[in-house]
Amino acid sequence: MNIELESITCDRCGSNNNALLLQARNYRYGYPEMFNIVKCKECGLIYLNPRPTAEAALEQYKEDYTPDEKVVDTGKQARGILKKIFGPLWYKISGYYGILEIKVKGRFLDVGCANGDILEIARNMGADVWGIELNPKSVKMCKDKILNVRCGTVEDSWYPDDYFDIIWMSQVIEHLPSPKNSLKEIRGILKPCGRLYIFCPNAGILKHSDIS
Repeated sequence: MNIELESITCDRCGSNNNALLLQARNYRYGYPEMFNIVKCKECGLIYLNPRPTAEAALEQYKEDYTPDEKVVDTGKQARGILKKIFGPLWYKISGYYGILEIKVKGRFLDVGCANGDILEIARNMGADVWGIELNPKSVKMCKDKILNVRCGTVEDSWYPDDYFDIIWMSQVIEHLPSPKNSLKEIRGILKPCGRLYIFCPNAGILKHSDIS
């Protein structure tokens, strides 16, 4: 399977001056290509270049980036054991523990809410919850849980300025075509004293001392 790629400049500073940090394959979808992860020599931003076009990435998320809809009965016991062992680590990495450590109140928006797990937790804590998700299947799962979720991106500008008390982004920002533009939109719909929580992979674990 091949995917359409495009070369881009740094989203933060616009520079085209970058250095190769590492190469990796996308094992989840089985692409044969090696993807280049580069570091901007001007501002230090780390990003994929070349990367899937916005259209190709959108179609991929819509079709394939879907959480499990149902647990098969024959695998419940095995999955229960794995969840007990690895669940705490996954929740810590993905930000689930974070939601339990903050005071959630007022309007709460989860950008990239997947199947609505975080929204359910926030709702149970008394928040007025809202969600945005690209995958129509995931949106349907959320609606089945009576969650107020829209299918699209934060740039679709559904919400008025200064609207949300808390905006949550877990494992999302690294997938955005332009984090800079998305954060500008988020700043507009977040209240002046509102809070934005971002959880994402830590590039600091990479050894790249040879990248100047």
